[in-house]
Amino acid sequence: MLAIASSGALAQSSVTLYGILSEGIAWSNNDGGHSSVKMVTGPNQNNRIGFRINEDLGSGMHAVGVLENGFDITSGKLQQGGRMFGRQAYVGLSNDQWGTVTLGRQYDMFWDYFTPISSAAATNGLADHPGDADNLIGSWRYSSAVKYVSPTIQGINAEAMYAFSNTAGQFSVNRAFGGGMGYDHGPLKIAAAYVELDQPGTLNPSGAVSDDFQGASFLTFRTSPLNNQIGTAKQRNAGIGGRYDFGNGFRVNALIDTLRYMYRDGTSFRIDNYDTSINYNITPSL
Repeated sequence: MLAIASSGALAQSSVTLYGILSEGIAWSNNDGGHSSVKMVTGPNQNNRIGFRINEDLGSGMHAVGVLENGFDITSGKLQQGGRMFGRQAYVGLSNDQWGTVTLGRQYDMFWDYFTPISSAAATNGLADHPGDADNLIGSWRYSSAVKYVSPTIQGINAEAMYAFSNTAGQFSVNRAFGGGMGYDHGPLKIAAAYVELDQPGTLNPSGAVSDDFQGASFLTFRTSPLNNQIGTAKQRNAGIGGRYDFGNGFRVNALIDTLRYMYRDGTSFRIDNYDTSINYNITPSL
């Protein structure tokens, strides 16, 4: 990690360069009926390079931003639909007393609150929920999103987000909104969150979610069980979870979320996930 900083008498600015490079060779004894040896990108975590910006404006105010690129080392191609900064791209203002407002391409509160306590995080994505329909491993992000994160007061903080449709006359076509609240103090962490997507996807590709959402692994859930040509009218995700740290590297996590799809033909489909995991770090440094 590289930090570049310049300072003056009244303010300080910093740009932090960060990233992950992960590449490997995988062997499978049954790949389409045959054994295989292949090079794979991101076997541990997806490859990325990013820039985190913080400009001290004085009086507790900061200009903040993140630009984060995802790429495939095997081929050198960009990921997230070929976007230059497809993982994250946002800018905003942060105040020590009033919180942070950011605008751009961002994660939702399921990622912020629940991913750190999920089995998916504990297993590097191997134990994600069916199709990652709750987005705990970040299968999609929200474009055209404004997000507020409150300061933490006595362990309590809150978040809210609205992602615009960006199309005249179609205000609710491919928009998203949500909110959440968490408590994190001492050994205990608990959180609750809700996210709703209205008519997500191809009807309005310039809106909240687009090609990465379309290509996500939960594609089967997005169309009516009676007709796979009929898409989703609403997707509602709600969850609650928590963690307790017993010390000495031992931690217990629990999470429940429910996902409801309502399709344009009046049918619906529901997924309930129950997730519990135990983390034990064999050395304190982990």
